[in-house]
Amino acid sequence: MSDQQPPGQPSGEPPYQPPAGGWYDPIPGGQAGAPTPYPPPGYQPSHYQQGPYRPDQQGPDQPGAYQQPWSQGPRDQQPPAGWTQPPAGGGQPPPRKSSTALVLALAGGAIALVLIVIVAGIAIGRRDKPITDPVPSNPSGGLPSSGLSTAPPSATAADAVRAYFAALTSNDADAALALGVDRPDEKALLTSAVLAESNRIAPIRDVTVTDTSDPGGGTVSVSYRIGATAVRESMPVVKVGDEWRLGRTYTWLDLATATAYGRNPVVVNKVRLSRTTAGVFPGTYAFASASRYTSLSSRSVTVAGLTRTPSTTALRLQLTKVGVDQVRNAARKSVTSCMKQRKLHPAGCPLGVNPGGYRVDAKTLRWKRQGGDPIGKAKVRFDAATLEASTSFRFRVNGTIRCRSSAGSGTCTVRIDHKRTALIQLTRPDRVYWS
Repeated sequence: MSDQQPPGQPSGEPPYQPPAGGWYDPIPGGQAGAPTPYPPPGYQPSHYQQGPYRPDQQGPDQPGAYQQPWSQGPRDQQPPAGWTQPPAGGGQPPPRKSSTALVLALAGGAIALVLIVIVAGIAIGRRDKPITDPVPSNPSGGLPSSGLSTAPPSATAADAVRAYFAALTSNDADAALALGVDRPDEKALLTSAVLAESNRIAPIRDVTVTDTSDPGGGTVSVSYRIGATAVRESMPVVKVGDEWRLGRTYTWLDLATATAYGRNPVVVNKVRLSRTTAGVFPGTYAFASASRYTSLSSRSVTVAGLTRTPSTTALRLQLTKVGVDQVRNAARKSVTSCMKQRKLHPAGCPLGVNPGGYRVDAKTLRWKRQGGDPIGKAKVRFDAATLEASTSFRFRVNGTIRCRSSAGSGTCTVRIDHKRTALIQLTRPDRVYWS
C-alpha cells in the first residue's frame, strides 16, 4: 500500500511522509505507520507507568499491540495496563477513506443541492399566490363539500350579517358558524344537511340588511322571510381584531316536552335526537316521534330569528292508536298469564287467594273469568311527562281450589270482583304493574 497516494492528496506530488520522529496512531484498527522512537527526544516520564512500546516491539497496527488510551481522570487513579503516553510533538496521519465513499458523498451533495434549488424555485414561483382556506361554493343549494368552511373577513358589521345569511341560504353550516364569536359544543342540528332540509321545507329569502351608521357597531337590522313567516330583528355584532363577527349564530330549542325529558326520541329534520335541548339556525324544523307508540301534537317549529326564544309548547306527546292497543294487549296478556299460575299469590298479578283457616292445595287452583272482556273497552290514559299509560277496568273472576278444615275436606270457591288498574311504562311496553 506504500505506492498509493493518500486520499485527498493532489496527483503529481510526492506521497505523504510521516513527520520526523514518527507519529502515534491512537485510532484502533488505523493504518500502520513507522514505530515511534522510544522514548522521544525531550520526553519526561509521567507518574503513570510506561506503555508496552519499545523500539524492538511491533507497531500499533500489529495484532495485539495497541491498547485504548486512558482518558484523563483523577490523579489518584491508575491507567489500565498497556497505556502509552503520546510522544511530544508527534503527528498523526490522516485516516484513509475509500475513494468510492468520497465519490458517493460528492454525488449525494449534488443531489441535495438540486433538490434545494427545485424547492426554492417552487416557493419563488408561488410567492405571489396567497394561501387561503376556500369556502365551498354551493350555487345549486345542495350540500357543501366535506371539510370545514371558513368565512371571509367582514370589513363592516353589515358585511358580517350578509355573509351569515348567504351561508344559510347556500346550506353552508360551517361558514355560518365561523362568523360567530364562539362555537357550539353540540352540533346535532347545526349541520349543512339539517339546514338544507330546513330550506327545502321553508326557504330563507328576501334578506335585507341595513347598514349601520355607528362605527362601533352594536347591532345590525335585518329583515327576511322563512317561508310565509316574516322576520325583522336587530342582530348583535362584535368587532374582533380587524373583522366583524356576529354575537351569536344559533339559538336553542327546548325539547324537554317533546322528548319526555330525553326518554322519548324524536326525529328533527331527519335527525334522531333524545336530548332536552338542541342548537338551531333560523329556519323551519319538522318534528316526528321516533316511537310508534307516541306522536307529537305539532309537526313543525319555525325558528324566527336568533334574538327571541322559539316556542316549543305545541310539541306535546300523545299516545297513538298503536300505543293504545299496546297498553290493552299488555294488560290482557298479563291477566291470562296470571290465571294460569298455580300459586296463591302470583307476583305481579291482579288476583290471589287468602285461605283463611283452610288448608289448601295450590296445585289444584283454577281460575275462570266472569262476563266478557273488560279490557277491550277500557279507557287508556297517558302521562306525557313520564311516558306512563294506564287502563282501569272491573276485574271479575271465580276460582276453585281443594281445601280442608277440621270439619272435613272438599272444593272451596274463590270470587274476585274488584276494580284493577294496569300501569305500563312505554320504555318497557311489555311489562305491566297492577294496582
